[in-house]
Amino acid sequence: MKVLTDLERMRLRHLGYTRVLIVEILLISFLPIYIFIPWLLSLTLVLLCLVTLVFVSRFSLLRGPENKIYYWLGCSAIFTELTWRLAFLIGDPLGRLLSPIHLITWLCFIGITEYRMVRVLSREPSATTRVVMGAVAGYLLIGIGGGILLNAVWVLHPQAFDLIAMEPTIDKTVLSYRFAPALMASSFAMLSTLGTNIFTADLTGRVAGVTIPIVGQLYIVILIGLILGRYNQRSS
Repeated sequence: MKVLTDLERMRLRHLGYTRVLIVEILLISFLPIYIFIPWLLSLTLVLLCLVTLVFVSRFSLLRGPENKIYYWLGCSAIFTELTWRLAFLIGDPLGRLLSPIHLITWLCFIGITEYRMVRVLSREPSATTRVVMGAVAGYLLIGIGGGILLNAVWVLHPQAFDLIAMEPTIDKTVLSYRFAPALMASSFAMLSTLGTNIFTADLTGRVAGVTIPIVGQLYIVILIGLILGRYNQRSS
């Protein structure tokens, strides 16, 4: 097996940032298409997970036993996503039963991915175009995690949403598919602080909606703080 130099690992890692960002942009661009082919959203999420594991984490600056744990968590997210979607084809009660596991697994994977991205980006030797793409990819990943959160809230507590304000998919028989594209789009609207009108007066939905922009702003503040702190250390 060929041993890669640090320069080769950096080049491949930076290429991975670009690929992750491309998949995320495709996911956002295909939201209108997901209304007609809702199961394609799950495949895009699986693809995003695979690209993150294969093209970014594989060449990360972070090494050690934690990488194996992270790979297992990524594989668990993929398996849970496919199992959760198939469960709803069997019946809504089974899908609802697996929804908390699906949500926790994805939020853990995305949360650890964000943590690793921030650590790696703050250690990059220079702020190249692809490093900036990596920072943007990390930010958009929060919106994707928010969409997964909102879809789980919809499945478990539909009273939190105003159904008139959301556009359903063509396939209205599968509960997890019904408003998934609309909820994902609303997550990005909240991440950009534009806001959305999909919530009722129910507290559960409002708390979930407030969480998304807060996490997005914290990501920006923490990343900038770490980068500036490293720059000041170099200057001194």
